Amino acid sequence: SFGNLLPSELILLSSIFTLVFPIASFGFEPADDSVMKNPPHIVGQKLFNLKNVLVSMGIGAGIALVPFIVSLFNFDMPYAPTSMFVSLVLTLILYLYSSRSNEFFFKRLLKNRFMFISSIVCLAITIILVATPINSVFGIESMTNDGWISSLILPFIVPTIFETIKLVRLFLKK
Repeated sequence: SFGNLLPSELILLSSIFTLVFPIASFGFEPADDSVMKNPPHIVGQKLFNLKNVLVSMGIGAGIALVPFIVSLFNFDMPYAPTSMFVSLVLTLILYLYSSRSNEFFFKRLLKNRFMFISSIVCLAITIILVATPINSVFGIESMTNDGWISSLILPFIVPTIFETIKLVRLFLKK
């Protein structure tokens, strides 16, 4: 029964459930065109070092920051958890698309059809959970237009940052 879970736990559970397929779709990811341009991995080199761990923690904090910012826009509204949930799901999907390759986001958008379809399904499930009477099971409120606007616009900060980093790297290589 969902009755024993807090609304925040239900939101986390449903976001994990809805994101399983987009994450699993990395197995169907075609090889990056630039893979042969990268230097080979050095034998004996650690896969995880302090720099990689700190970068991963920074990315995780950045991803968590977007729903937090969305909640600040809606903090006094009863639908604040709903807007955080929507923005978290959208932020994670956009992160998956923007971080999976050195190529630009839109260049690879349709190369992995399974990821594209599963992302659409994930967004559809999210909308069904939020915009239908099912949301009462999760103890969350329907959003107003303001909630939808902040929840759908702010997550685009993540790919914008990653694509800017790619542009800077490309510019510095020349």
